[in-house]
Amino acid sequence: MLAQNTVKKALDTALRAGHSFAEIFAERKTAFSAGLDNGKLERIRSGIDAGCGFRIINRGKTYYGFVNSLRGDDILELAKRISALAKTASQKWAGCFACRAKPRHSAGRTIREKIALLAAAEKAARKYKNICQVTARLAGSSQQILAANTDGVWSEDVRDRQRFFVQCIAGNKRGEMQTGYETAGFTDGWGDFDKRQAAALAETAARRALLLLSADKAPAGTMPVVLSGEAGGTMIHEACGHALEADFIYKKTSIFADTLGKQLFPKCVTIIDDGALPRLYGSSFCDDEGTPARKNILIDRGRVNKFMNDRLYAALLGHAPTGNGRRESYRYAPLPRMTNTYLAAGADDPRQIIRSVENGLFVKKLGGGQVDVTNGNFVFEITEGYLLRDGEIGRPARGATLVGSGIAVLQSIDRVGSDLRFISGVCGKGQAAPVSDGQPTVRIPSIIVGGQK
Repeated sequence: MLAQNTVKKALDTALRAGHSFAEIFAERKTAFSAGLDNGKLERIRSGIDAGCGFRIINRGKTYYGFVNSLRGDDILELAKRISALAKTASQKWAGCFACRAKPRHSAGRTIREKIALLAAAEKAARKYKNICQVTARLAGSSQQILAANTDGVWSEDVRDRQRFFVQCIAGNKRGEMQTGYETAGFTDGWGDFDKRQAAALAETAARRALLLLSADKAPAGTMPVVLSGEAGGTMIHEACGHALEADFIYKKTSIFADTLGKQLFPKCVTIIDDGALPRLYGSSFCDDEGTPARKNILIDRGRVNKFMNDRLYAALLGHAPTGNGRRESYRYAPLPRMTNTYLAAGADDPRQIIRSVENGLFVKKLGGGQVDVTNGNFVFEITEGYLLRDGEIGRPARGATLVGSGIAVLQSIDRVGSDLRFISGVCGKGQAAPVSDGQPTVRIPSIIVGGQK
C-alpha cells in the first residue's frame, strides 16, 4: 500500500529530530451498506476512504496527526510536522518484532445478491401475524492496513467484515408494541451466509417481539438467575472487559487496578480475549499497531492474570503488548480495546443448570445497559427472559433489568455450562470497534432483578 522507501523516510524524519519511537498507520477501506424499511430500499451507501496517521510517543505522551492521502509527499510532510511538534525524548522501548501478513481476499457478493438477503429477511418476518414493522440492514467493508514503526515492525493485513441486522416491531389491538432484534457479524467474506440464514435471523427477531407482546410483567427482587449462552457475553464485556483494559489500569480508575496475580473469583471463572479466533467479528491478523493477534487469558481460573495492552500502556506498566491496540481509522491514535472477549466454557450441562433453580429468572437475551468502570456497578436490560419454576422454563417475562456489580457477580457464579456462544457487536470507547462477546450458560445464585411487579 505504501512504498517501503516512503515509510523509511517518514520514520527517519522522527529519528533525526531526536525522537525514540515513531509509527505509521496507513489504511484503505471500501464500504457498502443498505437498509430495507417496511419493504422500501433506502440508505444505500458505498465509498472509499484512505489515509495515513503518524504517531510519536515521548515519555508517555502521544503526538498524533493524520492526512487523508496515501501520497508519499503528503506523508513525509505529515511526519515533519508531527516531529516538529513533539518534544525530544531519550526513552528507549524494550522489545522488537516484525511480522508481515499476506493480504487475504474473500469472495464478495453483488449488490443484487445483497439486496436479496434483505428481501429474504423482510419476507420471513412478514409471515408472522401482528408484525407491523420490519427493518433489515447489512454492512460490509474491506480494510487494507499497514502498521510500521521504528522498532522494526512492518505488518500488513486485509480485513473483510460483514454484519446483518434485523429488527421487528409487533403490535396488538390495545396499542401495545414490543421490539425484537437479532444480528450476525463475521469476517472473511459473506461465506455461507445466504437467504436462508437471513430469513432465520428475521424469524428469531419476529418471534421475540411477539413473545414480549404476550409476556407477563417481570417480578422484582433478589433471586437466582440463569444466563443463557445466547445472552452472548454482554455482561462479561461491559461489567468486566473494559475494566481489564490497560489504560484504566494505569490510571487506577479500574476496579482491577492493583489486582494482578490475585485470586478474586471461583476457579470456574476463566475470561479470555482472543483476536485470532477464525471468522469472529473482532478478529484480525494483527492489531492496529502491528502486534500479532493472540489469545490472552485475562482471568485464569479465578486469578487475575493479564490486562489488555497496546504498546503505550504496555510500556508504562512494564508489560508486553497483547495485540489489543485498536483504532476506528487512521484518524485516531490506538487505544487498548477488546477483540473477542468471552467467559470460557465449563463442564456443566446447561439443562442441569436450569433444573437446579426452583424459582428465579432465565435470561435468554440481554440488551443495552450502563456500567461504571470505576466500581463495576451495572444495569442491563433483559430483552428476552422467562420465569423459572421448579427447574423448568415457564412464562416469558418483560420489562426486567439486572442490577449489580461486575466483581460481585463473577464472584458468585457457581455453575458454568459447556455451551459457549458468541454474538457480534460494535464497542464504543470514544471510537467504534467491531467486537464479539461470548459466554456459556451460567448460574448466578443471587442478583437484583428490577421488574414491574
